[in-house]
Amino acid sequence: MAPPARHAELVHRANHEGLAGASVFHGFTGFGAERRIHRERPAHLAAKGPCAVVLVDEEDRLRCFLLRVQDVLEHTKAVAVLERVRIHWTGARAVG
Repeated sequence: MAPPARHAELVHRANHEGLAGASVFHGFTGFGAERRIHRERPAHLAAKGPCAVVLVDEEDRLRCFLLRVQDVLEHTKAVAVLERVRIHWTGARAVG
């Protein structure tokens, strides 16, 4: 069986460690460090297209998590961007 994609591994580990949230976004068009524009069909996005994993939690928890997932990140050209955000709730909030 093939190993899980790196983005899936990050999401599973974030969930296991109890981080507040995680989302994966695959773009149809984008570029990265090599400055090459990616335009892939949806079937190919998981393997080759641009991808962003967004993790949500307190800064210190995210910094610790990044240290614990170095084994996943060291095989990528990934960068980590830590941004302070304000959360605006609309509608009903989940309780618990």
